[in-house]
Amino acid sequence: MAYYNTIGDLSVYMAAQAYDKFTLGAKVTAGDLFDLANPIVRAGRQSSFDAFDGETSRVVAAGAVVAALRHPSAVALTVSAAKGGAAPTEEEWDVMLRGL
Repeated sequence: MAYYNTIGDLSVYMAAQAYDKFTLGAKVTAGDLFDLANPIVRAGRQSSFDAFDGETSRVVAAGAVVAALRHPSAVALTVSAAKGGAAPTEEEWDVMLRGL
């Protein structure tokens, strides 16, 4: 909750909360396939809570780190946001990482 207290713009605050609520799904791809969007595109996405390749919530990113550390071999991956109301379970992460 402390993170939300640092956001001064109401529309950004509401988008951040909605993003964290509705994009808890994950999409995993091998390697680093996505270019970082340019600043103009990123500024346009600031008030959006749509899922984009190469962007993810901090909840899903943390889950991906834990899953990668538990994985029996080294993996190079990109985690992107996906629509979902709950973060992937351990079993779901295992399935995604096995598919790389």
